[in-house]
Amino acid sequence: SDSPSVSLSSHSPSQQRPVAIEKLSKKYLEAKKADIWMMSPPCQPHTRQHSNQKEDVNDPRSKSFLHLCTVISEMEYQSLPKIILLENVIGFENSNSCMQWRRALFSRQYHVLHFHLNPPQVGLPNDRPRYYSIAFQRGGSNSNPKKNIHTFDHLFEYAKLDCGNNLDQKPFVHTDIEFLGVQKESDAAQEEDKKLSSVLMPISFFLDHSRSNGDGSDDRDKQQEKDDKNGSFVFVSEKVLSRNASWCFDIVKPNDRRSACFTHSYGKFIRGTGSVLYIGNDSCDGKDDEEKNANSNSAVLEDFKLVSPEERLFDSNWNGMDLKDKLRYFTGTEMARLMGFPVECTQNVRSTNSGIEDGAQGGQGEEIFLFSFPPSCTQKQCWKLMGNSLNVKVAGKVVELALRLANDLCCDI
Repeated sequence: SDSPSVSLSSHSPSQQRPVAIEKLSKKYLEAKKADIWMMSPPCQPHTRQHSNQKEDVNDPRSKSFLHLCTVISEMEYQSLPKIILLENVIGFENSNSCMQWRRALFSRQYHVLHFHLNPPQVGLPNDRPRYYSIAFQRGGSNSNPKKNIHTFDHLFEYAKLDCGNNLDQKPFVHTDIEFLGVQKESDAAQEEDKKLSSVLMPISFFLDHSRSNGDGSDDRDKQQEKDDKNGSFVFVSEKVLSRNASWCFDIVKPNDRRSACFTHSYGKFIRGTGSVLYIGNDSCDGKDDEEKNANSNSAVLEDFKLVSPEERLFDSNWNGMDLKDKLRYFTGTEMARLMGFPVECTQNVRSTNSGIEDGAQGGQGEEIFLFSFPPSCTQKQCWKLMGNSLNVKVAGKVVELALRLANDLCCDI
Protein backbone atom coordinates (compact mmCIF):
# COMPACT_ATOMS: atom_id res chain seq x y z
CA SER A 1 0.00 0.00 0.00
CA ASP A 2 1.00 3.68 -0.14
CA SER A 3 0.89 4.83 3.49
CA PRO A 4 3.62 2.53 4.89
CA SER A 5 6.21 3.93 2.48
CA VAL A 6 5.39 7.44 3.68
CA SER A 7 5.54 6.41 7.35
CA LEU A 8 8.88 4.72 6.82
CA SER A 9 10.29 7.92 5.35
CA SER A 10 9.39 9.80 8.55
CA HIS A 11 10.00 7.16 11.23
CA SER A 12 12.51 4.40 11.80
CA PRO A 13 11.35 0.81 11.17
CA SER A 14 11.50 0.13 14.92
CA GLN A 15 8.70 2.68 15.41
CA GLN A 16 6.42 0.97 12.89
CA ARG A 17 3.81 -1.06 14.70
CA PRO A 18 0.45 -0.77 12.99
CA VAL A 19 -2.43 -1.65 15.28
CA ALA A 20 -6.12 -1.60 14.45
CA ILE A 21 -7.78 1.19 16.45
CA GLU A 22 -10.54 -1.14 17.59
CA LYS A 23 -7.81 -3.21 19.28
CA LEU A 24 -6.68 -0.31 21.50
CA SER A 25 -7.85 -0.94 25.06
CA LYS A 26 -9.15 1.53 27.60
CA LYS A 27 -6.13 0.74 29.77
CA TYR A 28 -3.72 1.49 26.91
CA LEU A 29 -5.30 4.86 26.13
CA GLU A 30 -5.52 5.82 29.79
CA ALA A 31 -1.80 5.13 30.21
CA LYS A 32 -0.99 7.52 27.34
CA LYS A 33 -2.78 10.44 29.04
CA ALA A 34 -2.66 12.32 25.74
CA ASP A 35 -3.69 15.98 25.85
CA ILE A 36 -4.95 16.00 22.25
CA TRP A 37 -6.54 13.39 20.01
CA MET A 38 -6.73 14.01 16.26
CA MET A 39 -8.77 11.73 14.07
CA SER A 40 -10.19 11.35 10.60
CA PRO A 41 -12.50 8.30 10.65
CA PRO A 42 -13.17 6.45 7.38
CA CYS A 43 -15.41 8.67 5.31
CA GLN A 44 -16.89 6.03 2.98
CA PRO A 45 -19.95 5.27 5.15
CA HIS A 46 -20.88 8.97 5.08
CA THR A 47 -20.20 10.05 1.50
CA ARG A 48 -22.97 11.14 -0.83
CA GLN A 49 -22.15 8.19 -3.09
CA HIS A 50 -22.91 5.72 -0.32
CA SER A 51 -26.15 3.90 -1.10
CA ASN A 52 -27.50 3.75 2.47
CA GLN A 53 -26.02 6.37 4.77
CA LYS A 54 -28.46 5.54 7.57
CA GLU A 55 -26.69 2.21 7.97
CA ASP A 56 -23.37 3.89 8.70
CA VAL A 57 -23.06 2.35 12.16
CA ASN A 58 -23.35 -1.13 10.64
CA ASP A 59 -20.62 -0.47 8.09
CA PRO A 60 -17.47 -2.42 9.08
CA ARG A 61 -15.41 0.69 8.36
CA SER A 62 -17.16 2.48 11.24
CA LYS A 63 -15.99 -0.10 13.77
CA SER A 64 -12.85 1.77 14.85
CA PHE A 65 -14.67 5.06 15.42
CA LEU A 66 -17.53 3.46 17.36
CA HIS A 67 -14.94 1.71 19.51
CA LEU A 68 -13.53 5.11 20.49
CA CYS A 69 -17.04 6.30 21.34
CA THR A 70 -17.29 3.42 23.83
CA VAL A 71 -13.79 3.83 25.23
CA ILE A 72 -14.08 7.57 25.82
CA SER A 73 -17.29 6.93 27.76
CA GLU A 74 -15.45 4.57 30.08
CA MET A 75 -12.00 6.15 30.57
CA GLU A 76 -10.98 7.67 33.88
CA TYR A 77 -11.71 11.40 33.74
CA GLN A 78 -8.15 12.49 34.51
CA SER A 79 -6.90 10.42 31.56
CA LEU A 80 -9.22 11.97 28.98
CA PRO A 81 -7.74 14.21 26.29
CA LYS A 82 -8.26 17.94 26.82
CA ILE A 83 -9.00 18.46 23.12
CA ILE A 84 -10.35 16.12 20.43
CA LEU A 85 -10.20 17.21 16.79
CA LEU A 86 -12.10 15.39 14.07
CA GLU A 87 -12.28 15.75 10.27
CA ASN A 88 -14.65 14.05 7.84
CA VAL A 89 -16.82 14.65 4.81
CA ILE A 90 -19.72 17.08 4.98
CA GLY A 91 -22.76 15.11 6.05
CA PHE A 92 -20.93 13.20 8.77
CA GLU A 93 -22.51 15.54 11.35
CA ASN A 94 -25.95 14.12 10.44
CA SER A 95 -24.91 10.47 10.75
CA ASN A 96 -25.81 8.01 13.47
CA SER A 97 -22.10 7.62 14.17
CA CYS A 98 -21.77 11.32 14.92
CA MET A 99 -24.86 11.20 17.14
CA GLN A 100 -23.22 8.47 19.24
CA TRP A 101 -20.01 10.53 19.32
CA ARG A 102 -21.82 13.65 20.55
CA ARG A 103 -23.57 11.68 23.26
CA ALA A 104 -20.28 10.18 24.43
CA LEU A 105 -18.63 13.61 24.53
CA PHE A 106 -21.53 15.19 26.39
CA SER A 107 -21.42 12.43 29.01
CA ARG A 108 -17.77 13.35 29.68
CA GLN A 109 -18.40 17.11 29.98
CA TYR A 110 -17.01 18.24 26.63
CA HIS A 111 -18.14 21.27 24.70
CA VAL A 112 -18.31 20.67 20.95
CA LEU A 113 -18.05 23.06 17.99
CA HIS A 114 -18.97 21.97 14.46
CA PHE A 115 -17.66 23.51 11.23
CA HIS A 116 -18.03 23.33 7.45
CA LEU A 117 -14.86 24.83 5.93
CA ASN A 118 -13.37 24.97 2.44
CA PRO A 119 -9.83 25.93 1.25
CA PRO A 120 -10.92 29.04 -0.75
CA GLN A 121 -11.90 30.52 2.61
CA VAL A 122 -8.18 30.65 3.48
CA GLY A 123 -7.00 31.76 0.04
CA LEU A 124 -6.27 28.43 -1.67
CA PRO A 125 -7.92 27.83 -5.08
CA ASN A 126 -8.99 24.24 -4.49
CA ASP A 127 -12.42 22.96 -3.59
CA ARG A 128 -12.34 20.54 -0.64
CA PRO A 129 -15.30 21.22 1.67
CA ARG A 130 -15.02 19.24 4.87
CA TYR A 131 -16.64 18.85 8.27
CA TYR A 132 -14.45 19.61 11.29
CA SER A 133 -15.24 19.46 14.98
CA ILE A 134 -13.50 20.60 18.13
CA ALA A 135 -14.34 18.97 21.45
CA PHE A 136 -12.77 20.55 24.51
CA GLN A 137 -13.24 19.91 28.19
CA ARG A 138 -15.32 22.42 30.10
CA GLY A 139 -12.41 23.07 32.41
CA GLY A 140 -10.14 21.36 34.89
CA SER A 141 -10.49 21.32 38.65
CA ASN A 142 -8.71 24.65 39.05
CA SER A 143 -10.03 26.35 35.96
CA ASN A 144 -12.17 29.41 35.63
CA PRO A 145 -12.68 30.81 32.12
CA LYS A 146 -10.53 33.88 31.58
CA LYS A 147 -12.56 37.03 31.22
CA ASN A 148 -12.53 39.31 28.19
CA ILE A 149 -10.84 36.75 25.96
CA HIS A 150 -11.88 37.18 22.34
CA THR A 151 -12.00 33.49 21.46
CA PHE A 152 -14.04 32.57 24.49
CA ASP A 153 -16.49 35.46 24.20
CA HIS A 154 -16.95 34.94 20.47
CA LEU A 155 -17.64 31.19 20.42
CA PHE A 156 -18.41 29.84 23.86
CA GLU A 157 -22.15 30.53 23.63
CA TYR A 158 -22.32 28.28 20.57
CA ALA A 159 -20.30 25.56 22.25
CA LYS A 160 -23.15 25.14 24.72
CA LEU A 161 -25.48 24.04 21.94
CA ASP A 162 -24.56 20.37 22.32
CA CYS A 163 -26.55 19.81 25.50
CA GLY A 164 -28.67 17.00 26.82
CA ASN A 165 -31.94 18.01 25.17
CA ASN A 166 -30.70 18.50 21.61
CA LEU A 167 -28.32 15.63 20.95
CA ASP A 168 -30.89 13.97 18.68
CA GLN A 169 -31.05 17.08 16.50
CA LYS A 170 -28.67 18.32 13.84
CA PRO A 171 -25.88 20.34 15.44
CA PHE A 172 -25.29 24.03 14.89
CA VAL A 173 -22.58 24.30 12.22
CA HIS A 174 -20.18 27.25 11.93
CA THR A 175 -19.10 28.24 8.43
CA ASP A 176 -16.22 30.58 9.27
CA ILE A 177 -13.56 31.46 11.85
CA GLU A 178 -13.48 35.11 10.97
CA PHE A 179 -11.02 36.38 13.56
CA LEU A 180 -8.47 33.79 12.37
CA GLY A 181 -8.86 34.83 8.74
CA VAL A 182 -11.26 32.07 7.64
CA GLN A 183 -13.98 34.09 5.94
CA LYS A 184 -17.45 32.87 5.05
CA GLU A 185 -17.43 30.93 1.80
CA SER A 186 -20.31 32.99 0.43
CA ASP A 187 -18.21 36.14 0.94
CA ALA A 188 -15.26 34.56 -0.85
CA ALA A 189 -17.41 33.38 -3.75
CA GLN A 190 -19.09 36.76 -4.21
CA GLU A 191 -15.87 38.78 -4.32
CA GLU A 192 -15.53 40.85 -7.47
CA ASP A 193 -12.86 39.61 -9.86
CA LYS A 194 -10.57 42.48 -8.95
CA LYS A 195 -10.81 41.74 -5.26
CA LEU A 196 -10.68 38.00 -5.81
CA SER A 197 -7.27 38.26 -7.42
CA SER A 198 -5.89 39.53 -4.12
CA VAL A 199 -7.51 36.67 -2.20
CA LEU A 200 -7.04 33.61 -4.40
CA MET A 201 -3.79 33.03 -6.27
CA PRO A 202 -4.04 31.68 -9.84
CA ILE A 203 -3.29 28.01 -10.42
CA SER A 204 -0.02 28.99 -12.12
CA PHE A 205 1.48 29.95 -8.75
CA PHE A 206 1.13 26.36 -7.52
CA LEU A 207 2.59 24.60 -10.56
CA ASP A 208 6.00 22.93 -10.80
CA HIS A 209 8.82 24.69 -12.68
CA SER A 210 7.16 28.10 -12.79
CA ARG A 211 9.84 30.67 -11.88
CA SER A 212 8.30 34.06 -12.57
CA ASN A 213 7.65 36.63 -9.85
CA GLY A 214 5.02 38.31 -12.00
CA ASP A 215 1.27 38.07 -12.11
CA GLY A 216 0.62 35.54 -14.83
CA SER A 217 2.75 36.91 -17.65
CA ASP A 218 3.15 35.36 -21.07
CA ASP A 219 6.78 34.57 -20.23
CA ARG A 220 5.71 32.33 -17.39
CA ASP A 221 3.06 30.64 -19.52
CA LYS A 222 5.65 29.95 -22.24
CA GLN A 223 8.09 28.55 -19.68
CA GLN A 224 5.34 26.36 -18.25
CA GLU A 225 4.45 24.99 -21.69
CA LYS A 226 8.12 24.29 -22.39
CA ASP A 227 8.50 22.44 -19.10
CA ASP A 228 5.31 20.46 -19.78
CA LYS A 229 6.69 19.19 -23.08
CA ASN A 230 9.94 17.99 -21.52
CA GLY A 231 8.21 14.80 -20.42
CA SER A 232 8.12 15.45 -16.66
CA PHE A 233 4.31 15.43 -16.51
CA VAL A 234 1.57 12.87 -17.16
CA PHE A 235 -0.65 13.89 -20.06
CA VAL A 236 -4.17 12.63 -20.63
CA SER A 237 -3.86 9.92 -23.25
CA GLU A 238 -5.52 10.08 -26.65
CA LYS A 239 -7.43 6.94 -25.73
CA VAL A 240 -9.00 8.64 -22.73
CA LEU A 241 -9.64 11.87 -24.64
CA SER A 242 -11.56 9.96 -27.31
CA ARG A 243 -13.97 8.38 -24.83
CA ASN A 244 -17.44 9.66 -24.09
CA ALA A 245 -16.33 9.86 -20.45
CA SER A 246 -13.99 12.73 -21.33
CA TRP A 247 -17.12 14.88 -21.21
CA CYS A 248 -16.80 14.70 -17.42
CA PHE A 249 -13.31 16.21 -17.14
CA ASP A 250 -13.03 19.28 -14.93
CA ILE A 251 -10.65 21.44 -16.97
CA VAL A 252 -8.76 24.40 -15.54
CA LYS A 253 -6.14 26.73 -17.01
CA PRO A 254 -3.06 28.20 -15.29
CA ASN A 255 -4.74 31.59 -14.87
CA ASP A 256 -7.89 30.13 -13.27
CA ARG A 257 -8.52 30.63 -9.57
CA ARG A 258 -10.37 27.41 -8.85
CA SER A 259 -9.80 23.66 -9.04
CA ALA A 260 -11.91 20.64 -8.15
CA CYS A 261 -11.40 18.39 -5.14
CA PHE A 262 -8.77 15.71 -5.71
CA THR A 263 -9.68 12.16 -4.63
CA HIS A 264 -7.68 8.95 -4.25
CA SER A 265 -9.03 7.82 -7.66
CA TYR A 266 -7.39 10.71 -9.51
CA GLY A 267 -5.90 9.48 -12.79
CA LYS A 268 -7.94 6.28 -12.57
CA PHE A 269 -11.43 7.66 -13.08
CA ILE A 270 -12.59 10.92 -14.66
CA ARG A 271 -15.77 12.16 -13.05
CA GLY A 272 -15.47 13.81 -9.66
CA THR A 273 -11.81 12.92 -9.03
CA GLY A 274 -10.18 16.34 -9.55
CA SER A 275 -9.23 18.89 -12.18
CA VAL A 276 -6.87 18.44 -15.12
CA LEU A 277 -4.75 21.27 -16.50
CA TYR A 278 -5.07 22.75 -19.99
CA ILE A 279 -1.69 24.12 -21.12
CA GLY A 280 -2.44 25.14 -24.70
CA ASN A 281 -3.01 28.61 -26.11
CA ASP A 282 -6.76 29.22 -26.09
CA SER A 283 -6.68 32.92 -26.88
CA CYS A 284 -9.32 33.93 -29.42
CA ASP A 285 -9.14 37.68 -29.00
CA GLY A 286 -9.73 39.50 -32.26
CA LYS A 287 -11.23 36.49 -34.03
CA ASP A 288 -14.74 36.35 -35.43
CA ASP A 289 -17.29 33.68 -34.45
CA GLU A 290 -16.47 31.48 -37.42
CA GLU A 291 -12.79 31.43 -36.53
CA LYS A 292 -13.58 30.76 -32.88
CA ASN A 293 -15.82 27.83 -33.82
CA ALA A 294 -13.04 26.45 -35.97
CA ASN A 295 -10.70 26.49 -33.01
CA SER A 296 -11.55 23.15 -31.41
CA ASN A 297 -9.43 23.83 -28.33
CA SER A 298 -11.22 27.06 -27.58
CA ALA A 299 -14.64 25.56 -28.33
CA VAL A 300 -13.99 22.71 -25.92
CA LEU A 301 -12.90 25.06 -23.15
CA GLU A 302 -15.96 27.23 -23.69
CA ASP A 303 -18.18 24.14 -23.29
CA PHE A 304 -16.59 23.40 -19.94
CA LYS A 305 -16.24 26.93 -18.62
CA LEU A 306 -17.96 27.48 -15.27
CA VAL A 307 -19.98 24.28 -15.60
CA SER A 308 -19.25 21.50 -13.14
CA PRO A 309 -19.26 17.91 -14.47
CA GLU A 310 -22.34 17.13 -12.37
CA GLU A 311 -24.34 19.89 -14.09
CA ARG A 312 -23.43 19.12 -17.71
CA LEU A 313 -25.95 17.61 -20.08
CA PHE A 314 -24.26 15.05 -22.29
CA ASP A 315 -24.14 15.97 -25.95
CA SER A 316 -25.14 12.99 -28.11
CA ASN A 317 -22.85 14.32 -30.83
CA TRP A 318 -19.86 14.32 -28.51
CA ASN A 319 -16.96 12.37 -29.97
CA GLY A 320 -14.16 13.18 -27.58
CA MET A 321 -11.66 16.02 -27.45
CA ASP A 322 -8.86 16.90 -29.81
CA LEU A 323 -6.50 18.07 -27.08
CA LYS A 324 -3.47 15.84 -27.53
CA ASP A 325 -0.51 17.16 -25.50
CA LYS A 326 -2.69 20.00 -24.23
CA LEU A 327 -4.29 18.38 -21.20
CA ARG A 328 -2.27 17.01 -18.30
CA TYR A 329 -2.76 15.77 -14.77
CA PHE A 330 -1.55 17.74 -11.79
CA THR A 331 1.56 16.35 -10.11
CA GLY A 332 1.59 15.22 -6.50
CA THR A 333 3.59 18.28 -5.43
CA GLU A 334 1.21 20.61 -7.24
CA MET A 335 -1.70 18.98 -5.42
CA ALA A 336 0.21 19.33 -2.15
CA ARG A 337 0.70 23.09 -2.68
CA LEU A 338 -2.99 23.54 -3.49
CA MET A 339 -3.79 21.67 -0.27
CA GLY A 340 -1.63 23.95 1.85
CA PHE A 341 1.35 21.67 2.40
CA PRO A 342 4.67 23.54 2.89
CA VAL A 343 6.23 22.03 -0.21
CA GLU A 344 9.52 23.43 -1.44
CA CYS A 345 7.83 25.94 -3.68
CA THR A 346 8.77 27.87 -6.74
CA GLN A 347 10.05 31.39 -6.16
CA ASN A 348 6.75 33.02 -7.02
CA VAL A 349 4.82 31.02 -4.43
CA ARG A 350 7.26 31.97 -1.68
CA SER A 351 7.39 35.65 -2.61
CA THR A 352 3.64 36.13 -2.89
CA ASN A 353 2.49 33.94 -0.04
CA SER A 354 2.42 36.64 2.64
CA GLY A 355 -1.36 36.73 2.55
CA ILE A 356 -1.83 33.05 1.84
CA GLU A 357 0.54 30.86 3.78
CA ASP A 358 1.07 32.25 7.25
CA GLY A 359 4.41 31.15 8.58
CA ALA A 360 5.71 29.90 5.24
CA GLN A 361 8.77 32.04 5.70
CA GLY A 362 10.62 31.53 8.95
CA GLY A 363 12.31 34.28 10.90
CA GLN A 364 16.04 34.79 10.92
CA GLY A 365 17.73 31.62 12.07
CA GLU A 366 14.43 29.73 12.18
CA GLU A 367 14.45 26.25 10.70
CA ILE A 368 11.69 25.57 8.19
CA PHE A 369 10.41 22.02 7.76
CA LEU A 370 9.14 21.31 4.27
CA PHE A 371 6.95 18.50 3.03
CA SER A 372 8.20 16.08 0.39
CA PHE A 373 7.16 12.69 -0.91
CA PRO A 374 9.46 9.71 -0.34
CA PRO A 375 11.70 9.12 -3.38
CA SER A 376 10.13 5.67 -3.80
CA CYS A 377 6.62 7.13 -4.33
CA THR A 378 5.30 6.87 -7.87
CA GLN A 379 3.13 9.62 -9.32
CA LYS A 380 0.04 7.43 -8.90
CA GLN A 381 0.92 6.83 -5.25
CA CYS A 382 1.34 10.57 -4.72
CA TRP A 383 -2.10 11.16 -6.26
CA LYS A 384 -3.65 8.56 -3.98
CA LEU A 385 -1.96 9.93 -0.87
CA MET A 386 -3.11 13.47 -1.61
CA GLY A 387 -6.62 12.28 -2.38
CA ASN A 388 -6.79 10.62 1.03
CA SER A 389 -5.32 13.66 2.79
CA LEU A 390 -6.71 16.95 4.04
CA ASN A 391 -6.01 20.63 3.50
CA VAL A 392 -3.37 21.40 6.10
CA LYS A 393 -3.95 25.16 6.15
CA VAL A 394 -7.64 24.76 6.95
CA ALA A 395 -6.83 22.06 9.50
CA GLY A 396 -4.18 24.35 10.98
CA LYS A 397 -6.77 27.06 11.59
CA VAL A 398 -8.99 24.54 13.37
CA VAL A 399 -6.05 23.43 15.54
CA GLU A 400 -5.20 27.06 16.34
CA LEU A 401 -8.77 27.74 17.41
CA ALA A 402 -8.78 24.63 19.61
CA LEU A 403 -5.58 25.69 21.37
CA ARG A 404 -6.92 29.22 21.90
CA LEU A 405 -10.09 27.80 23.43
CA ALA A 406 -8.06 25.51 25.67
CA ASN A 407 -5.99 28.51 26.80
CA ASP A 408 -9.10 30.56 27.47
CA LEU A 409 -10.56 27.76 29.56
CA CYS A 410 -7.31 27.04 31.41
CA CYS A 411 -7.23 23.43 30.27
CA ASP A 412 -3.52 23.19 31.20
CA ILE A 413 -2.19 21.90 27.88
